[in-house]
Amino acid sequence: METLFFRDLIHILNWIKSNRPIKIALAGSSGVGKSALGGKINESYQEIHHIEWDLYKHLKPCMVSSLNIEICLSTLLNDHRIEFILDIPGDTIFKQNKFNQDRLKIFLNEKQKYGFSVLLLHADKNTVRRRYLSSIKGGTPVCFEIDWNNWENFEKPFWEKCADYLIDTTYIDLCEVNS
Repeated sequence: METLFFRDLIHILNWIKSNRPIKIALAGSSGVGKSALGGKINESYQEIHHIEWDLYKHLKPCMVSSLNIEICLSTLLNDHRIEFILDIPGDTIFKQNKFNQDRLKIFLNEKQKYGFSVLLLHADKNTVRRRYLSSIKGGTPVCFEIDWNNWENFEKPFWEKCADYLIDTTYIDLCEVNS
């Protein structure tokens, strides 16, 4: 996994633009900035489809309780094979008390099949807490601590095995208007 450092959102967008075709999955904890970054990429490059997994969680193959990674990714990506940004919530694929090793193998196979890179976003805990509490509907400090601990202990170690790039969003204003 390669760690990338950017000074601001514009530098991230320029780096992404230089790596076309764009086939990227954004992963990271709740509040780290996946949806904000995906939205900014989509604003800058409207021909790229921004696919938010959260919007498909009601479909049986994409539900956390009955997740079928192969069918879910097929549902999400088959119409958008040319260029896409897939926003994957950190707690969707890897969970406490789940078959994470099996899920890791399946996800890595699907990653290769669709030819996408995984950008793992991270930020320091205080930054993520601030973003989480201001952007997650119903997000409370107690919910944040539970989500953060699950991320650190169960989800992050597996996402690190999937990631091609690590991007620290701590000092990046993901709400910049001019991209």
